[in-house]
Amino acid sequence: MKPRHRLVANLKRLLAPGMRAYAAAPGEAPVEVEANIMAICAAADAGRVKLSLVDAEGARVAIDARHGAIKGAVNGDPGPASQGARRAGGLAQRQQPPSRGHQPGGQGGGGASPPLLRAIGIANADGTVSAHNAKKLKQTRHLVELLRPAWEAALAARRDDRPLRVADLACGNAYLSFVLYDALRAEDIACRLHGIESRPELVKNCEERARTLSFEGMSFATASIRDADLSALGGPPDLVLALHACDTATDEAIALAVRAHAPALFVVPCCHAELARQVKGNTAASPALSRHGLLLNDYATTLTDALRAEILDAAGYAVDVVEFIDAGHTPKNRLIRAHRRTSPAPGRSLAGTLARIAGEGLVPSLARLLGGV
Repeated sequence: MKPRHRLVANLKRLLAPGMRAYAAAPGEAPVEVEANIMAICAAADAGRVKLSLVDAEGARVAIDARHGAIKGAVNGDPGPASQGARRAGGLAQRQQPPSRGHQPGGQGGGGASPPLLRAIGIANADGTVSAHNAKKLKQTRHLVELLRPAWEAALAARRDDRPLRVADLACGNAYLSFVLYDALRAEDIACRLHGIESRPELVKNCEERARTLSFEGMSFATASIRDADLSALGGPPDLVLALHACDTATDEAIALAVRAHAPALFVVPCCHAELARQVKGNTAASPALSRHGLLLNDYATTLTDALRAEILDAAGYAVDVVEFIDAGHTPKNRLIRAHRRTSPAPGRSLAGTLARIAGEGLVPSLARLLGGV
């Protein structure tokens, strides 16, 4: 059955008595479904409409004109159509998840509460999440779980009941910070989280969102990572984050964490232009690197992060370099995870490592930033 024919058949089933209009979102003016059938069908021919209609009671119907599919509850009663829920174009009851919020004793959304997701722009007003934002949310939640051992270790190492101190460098819209803070609050863990971002408009947005959510332990400042002042944390950070800090900004984040003796550091690098420029004229590895940009960029990316891992190891950190999520979610999925060791690694020193790198004719920013440490 063609998408248009499937859509028409499903619309006829949808337009049961008493089911003549939906609101585009709760509180908005109703949309007369019958008046829009022809427009929706025309869009089905072009394969380009996907919309969600919500009734006054919050039941939602999703219409995908590209495939002729409709998913949702009809008047809250799936009726016989629910038997075809798994078939293409079938109607299926789609319950909206209850708003869990935060309950006493730490029983909360854990980074998934609807008010949080709406406030930070992940969820729409009706609670739906677009495919693009769903990927972003999955990445963020997964990173929060990867951070769990680090914050648990930091809490166990504390000598008092002070809040956990987290620095988010080049935080952007601070999705990770907000979801992390929400997860910590859900477990009754006091946290002081300070975000650094060079774009003032994003800092303003983050401050407004923190106020809306009553996240009193969050603060933000407009600054570069190099000029960051973390005094708002009330002491050295327990955990330093840098998610997609561009090119050498990742190096600045690593250097800040090392100088602050942060117990844990998590960075997801983005862009690797600096060493690509240095390697381009160096044909020692292979002359093909100077002729093929794709190979050069891949080589420079791997070399940059390898040097970062080597320098961190020499600076006293145990380092892992892992893919934190499938590349289908984002190609920028490499995570450098470092935890400060209790004793130096034998036979490795920061000065010796930096000298070796310089001997190869390479001058990465991280080596310059830590040259005097």
